[in-house]
Order: sequence, then structure tokens, then C-alpha cells
Amino acid sequence: MGFSYSAFISYRRSGGAYVARAIREGIERANPELHVFIDLDELSSGNFNEALLRVIANTPNFILVISHDTFSRISNENDWVRRELTEAIRLKRNIIPVFEAGTSFPTAYQLPDELRILPEFNGVEYSPQHHQEAIKRLISFFR
Repeated sequence: MGFSYSAFISYRRSGGAYVARAIREGIERANPELHVFIDLDELSSGNFNEALLRVIANTPNFILVISHDTFSRISNENDWVRRELTEAIRLKRNIIPVFEAGTSFPTAYQLPDELRILPEFNGVEYSPQHHQEAIKRLISFFR
């Protein structure tokens, strides 16, 4: 089965929505054959939970936008960023962290057990001043 999206973007709405949309627009502008999923723009009616997990299952690349508050609720098992990440790790998706200026991963011991592998992933630094370079690097990470 082919993928209908090239990448799924996971982000914290309160801190990462602007960057998530900028990344999607940049990727799709740089290569119109690539389609990027963002929940706010792509989901319509139906079961939100099932739809998100289905898209992750059918998308090869998982982009995690890391803003200042990305890990603020990660200890909550029902947190959507945690659920999306857990599913992406379980399915062995190509996880690509995108770090906003001044952000990084917490240490492994600060993460829930199933997410402790996160700091091992190589990521991309993102800033509006270096948007084009970040998009090129991000696309080079795609499978």
C-alpha cells in the first residue's frame, strides 16, 4: 500500500502550530510531490483518535516540532503528543525532530519509558531566518 502523505507533523498547538504550518508549506513548495499532514488542516468529521493513528500508520516520516512547551505534558499517558510519538516509535516510522531556536530534548530519564529513545534521533534546527536551509535539510531526511 502506498502512502498518501509523505510526512505527519506532530506539534504542541500552544507553541508549535505556526512552525508546523511553515514547515508544511515549505516542504510542499520545495517539492509539490510531497504531501504533509497536519491535524488542524487535514482532519474532518469522524473519530479523531482513530484518524490520527491511521495516518501515522500510513505515513513514512514523522516530524516532531519541538517548541518550548512540547514536553510540558508528556508524563500524561493521554497527552496527544505522547500518544502520537509512542505510535510512531512502535511502528518504526522515520522520526525527524525539528528544534525551534532555544529548544532541545529533555534528558532520557525525564521522558516516559517508551519515549526514552528520542534523544538518539538526529534532528533539524529551525528558525524563520534560515527557513529554506531547514526545509532542504528536513527533506533530505525523508525516506
